[in-house]
Amino acid sequence: MKNFYQNKKTKKNFLGFTILEVVVVIIIIGIVASVIGPILYISTKAANTQYEISNVTNEGRVAVLRIARELRMMRTTDDLVMGANSITFSDVDGSTITYSLSGENLMRNSQALANHVTALSFTYQDADGAATAIAANVRYITVFITLMENKVTSSLQDTVFLRNVA
Repeated sequence: MKNFYQNKKTKKNFLGFTILEVVVVIIIIGIVASVIGPILYISTKAANTQYEISNVTNEGRVAVLRIARELRMMRTTDDLVMGANSITFSDVDGSTITYSLSGENLMRNSQALANHVTALSFTYQDADGAATAIAANVRYITVFITLMENKVTSSLQDTVFLRNVA
């Protein structure tokens, strides 16, 4: 009877891998995984951070654009109530609108417009761009908002020209 390992020329009777070959393949796979693993972890973490930044920025952008749009629709400065962290005015339809900060919620009247808001401020300028505390002289209002969620901070600012105010 012919021995299994005696046929060296054709190797027809070769039935599998040796333990050494299997160990070498496992070591190579381990090395490749140890190189690729941290790269995948870092890229996943960066993608999640970018997603959070995008969410916070978009939420702030929507809030600032809504405030700016409604400030442009202000009917008159006669009923403008100016505050550093809140504002109340009437739009062209006569509806009274108030923006204020309640905890971490930016409120429009009694409804939350944005969450995770850490700062809200308004500054008022006259036609020359100088700061004013007289409602009748206000021609520009600057809205500044800061949002923070999961250690991601986004600050947005917009200056609005009151076009309906003469």
